[in-house]
Amino acid sequence: MTQELATQGAKAPAGQKPITVQEFMRSDKVKEAAEKTLGKRSSQFIAAVISLANSNTDFSKCQPAELYNCCIKAAALNLSFDNNLGQCYIIPYKNNKLDKVEPQFQIGWRGIVQLALRSGKYARINVTDVREGELTGIDR
Repeated sequence: MTQELATQGAKAPAGQKPITVQEFMRSDKVKEAAEKTLGKRSSQFIAAVISLANSNTDFSKCQPAELYNCCIKAAALNLSFDNNLGQCYIIPYKNNKLDKVEPQFQIGWRGIVQLALRSGKYARINVTDVREGELTGIDR
């Protein structure tokens, strides 16, 4: 299924308009794959991916299948890739060797805290900044 999605999101032949993220996300194969992976959350996921793609013009330069794969990683961990929440980020990086823009999944500190709390090994986690010259081993 992933290979089919990757092929569907591949660059269009010369003379044809490349498929947009919005078109890719609204295709039946992508909807079925998202439904299979996420269940009831699939429509929310598709809307979030389209919203992400519209928020930054660099995502229009990415392959839609690559963006989908990054976003599905976040959804599988049940983390929001909304930049305002800071749980994880999908960042478009320029790959100069291949001369293309590639999306990359990165977990933020809020996402790490969320995953740690969900693990059940921690009842509470305090997060604070460490300033220059402070001893990291002493409580404030």
